[in-house]
Amino acid sequence: MRRFFFWLILLGPGLNAGAATADLLASAPAPLAEALQAFAQERDRWAYTERVTSTDRKGVTQESKVYRFDPSLAPEDRWLLLEEEGRPASEKAKKKFRRQMTKEGNKRIKLSEFLQLDRAVVTRSDTTTTVYEVPLRKENNEKLPPEKFQVLVTVTPEPWRLASIDIVLREPMRMALVAKVKKGGARIQFARPTVEHSPVVQVVSGQGEATVLLIKVGGAFTAERTEFKRVTPFDERFQVKLQDLNYLDF
Repeated sequence: MRRFFFWLILLGPGLNAGAATADLLASAPAPLAEALQAFAQERDRWAYTERVTSTDRKGVTQESKVYRFDPSLAPEDRWLLLEEEGRPASEKAKKKFRRQMTKEGNKRIKLSEFLQLDRAVVTRSDTTTTVYEVPLRKENNEKLPPEKFQVLVTVTPEPWRLASIDIVLREPMRMALVAKVKKGGARIQFARPTVEHSPVVQVVSGQGEATVLLIKVGGAFTAERTEFKRVTPFDERFQVKLQDLNYLDF
């Protein structure tokens, strides 16, 4: 179930709307642009351990994995499965996981590709946080239609940095012919890996309820990153120029 809702919100195959650029940030409100710029500068510079857990509607664990991600390595070597269902991963499982993650990474949709930053508006602001509602593009956007999803970006001041991004399903929506999502949402939380560096993604969580062929399904997932280590990205180490490098990686 975790994979279903994570695909719904963030991953999903197929569509590629192109890279977010500095031009888009230039049209965004200054605090939001500063926070996104700071994130973009840090996004590929951290190796981390991630623990992913999904549960069903009753809270029973359905899937559990622990893996290491290192952007200083070649794309096909970046993912190392450490544990699966509470047990050390076998060599066979490690190879399968590496192939799977490399393949999914090449197809992954990024939320940032659909954000209309120039239309962001403040919905709440105080001395500690400012919250922007950022509309989604309607064109070429079948997975995250703006009439169905709301995106809220929270930033903190002095200097402006990302705190969280919330994606909320406004109303039920149908997926394919057999599934109807009734409730759903996800949150991306950011934190500083060290005192001197800008926040990076620390926790991604989500939950949802749906019916598939009239059968109720649902659950929740959490992906938490720890053991951060600052590294030099692979493309910088070997002076590799990557085409269409996404400026914002979430």
